[in-house]
Amino acid sequence: MSSGEWIRAGSVVVGDNREPLLDHAVRLEGGVICEVVSGPKAPSAALDLRGQTLAPGLIDAHAHLIFSSEPTHGEARHAVEVASRERLLATAVRHGLDCLRGGVTTVRDLGDRDLIVAGLRDFVAEGLLVGPTILSAGTPITITAGHLGWLGGNADGSDALVAKTRQLVAAGVDVIKVMATGGNMTRESNNRIPQFTAEELGLIVFEAHRGRKKVAAHAHNAEALRRCVSAGVDTLEHCGWRDADGNPDLTDADLASMRQAATVGVATLAGIARYLLPDLAVANPEAARTAVSMSPSGGDLREDFAWARVMRDAGIDVVLASDAGVRFTPFERFIDTLRAGALALDIDGATTIGLATGVAARALGIEDRVGTIETGKRADLVALDSVVTAGSASLGEVCDVWQAGRHVVHCGQVRW
Repeated sequence: MSSGEWIRAGSVVVGDNREPLLDHAVRLEGGVICEVVSGPKAPSAALDLRGQTLAPGLIDAHAHLIFSSEPTHGEARHAVEVASRERLLATAVRHGLDCLRGGVTTVRDLGDRDLIVAGLRDFVAEGLLVGPTILSAGTPITITAGHLGWLGGNADGSDALVAKTRQLVAAGVDVIKVMATGGNMTRESNNRIPQFTAEELGLIVFEAHRGRKKVAAHAHNAEALRRCVSAGVDTLEHCGWRDADGNPDLTDADLASMRQAATVGVATLAGIARYLLPDLAVANPEAARTAVSMSPSGGDLREDFAWARVMRDAGIDVVLASDAGVRFTPFERFIDTLRAGALALDIDGATTIGLATGVAARALGIEDRVGTIETGKRADLVALDSVVTAGSASLGEVCDVWQAGRHVVHCGQVRW
């Protein structure tokens, strides 16, 4: 019998479009996945998780590790603006551990200050600190008085945008983040109006791609999203596809353009989406009232994310992410984002997991390393306390987490 650690699960969700593999076992050795076989072929000493599901480590493609999930946008912003570098680093370390507790083994941070998260990324990679694998965007590029400008990434005009993008590439970021519209956390910005021309976005994309970096664009407004697609932006964050008056505005021409450009949509189901789930609404009525007030439909998740279903039906990849760190959105509850996504997109549990593993890995350009349970991939795994079968809506709760084959979380506790 082959050596290494064996895990036998009631269900294995591979992370691609395949149906769950019932009663299968996975062998880990040297930090990678070495075999995936039917359960009876596993040795008797295998870790027995036959009442659970084994899935790839979850990927949160949109989070803010230095943000603190305060009750209001103003409080969340203030906490970052007044904090020292040391405090922000400590905050990011804590939130990284929370990510692991929530089953997130890879996180893409899209809102840093002073390259603090980029530093944490390196500490984790070197084994000096425990945390998820981090992809860091550094400071987002925005306009003066633009969204998240208080993080320090302001750049006005073509020359400044080129210089700012080159500086970020030279600083070693993993992805470039641009704020194509305003946003809710920046009161002086406008989330219904584009912040950049298509030509300006094109300059950012050109410089980023020349440096072999993908570009993620925050955008709510349909015209801004169209400019992003035409400029070659890789992932569209939040989306929504609404015009300047807040009305839905996603056309067949937009779908065709995204298909041709292989653009990916990232649906961020933060606290204001999570608290539209009936059980969470009952548990926190105040947060639920805020969620309903922020919902374009007045509280209907399916209607709010109809654009995401349309995109998927058109053959365009959509990733589920959390925007963790913004109000009402703690890092350890990524499973609630997946539950909200399953309801919003009307998909089963296995498909839901796939949108935060295999599809997310492709969108981030790391599919050669993680995202699916396949031989040769890094052994980033999560065990859920429910057996996910084909067509079932069940997701369960996170029980155990492995990172590069190391058992880092057991029963919700991080193992140092």
